[in-house]
Amino acid sequence: MLIVPVSDNQIKKLKKAKSSLNDNELVFLNLFNELKLKIRDGFKRKHKTLSETARNNFAKLEQTGFSYEDYAHAITAMLYSEWPKKTGNDNPEHLLVEQNFLKYTNIEDIKQVQNGNESNTIESAKQRNIDQAKQRDIDRHIRIYGEPPIEEGISYP
Repeated sequence: MLIVPVSDNQIKKLKKAKSSLNDNELVFLNLFNELKLKIRDGFKRKHKTLSETARNNFAKLEQTGFSYEDYAHAITAMLYSEWPKKTGNDNPEHLLVEQNFLKYTNIEDIKQVQNGNESNTIESAKQRNIDQAKQRDIDRHIRIYGEPPIEEGISYP
């Protein structure tokens, strides 16, 4: 659930222009626009609404329990990435696709993305996910059998 770090008065002000969106969608769009304005010097056009698909994607992401900070991190990582910039996909619709959102939340070092080393951070995030999955498998095997799995040529600590 997106934690709303703005006052009720600010939400009422946002709702005047965008009455069809719920509070969390308004906060998300406001955050997206603020970060885009801050990161992309000279950005003028504000995103005022979400498509129906983006709203459905946002609702799915909300159910997974991402925090306000997770959304801010993903938006920031996306806005510093080259591909969305070059292709014009630096918008909420692109970010709210679950696979894209997870990719951007897994980029830990945004400074590397700023410096053009995005592929390294994405690859390291993928490797970290693989390593975590392997460790979960080992832990599950230990819980079930009381010892680590034995694979030919591989020893586990």
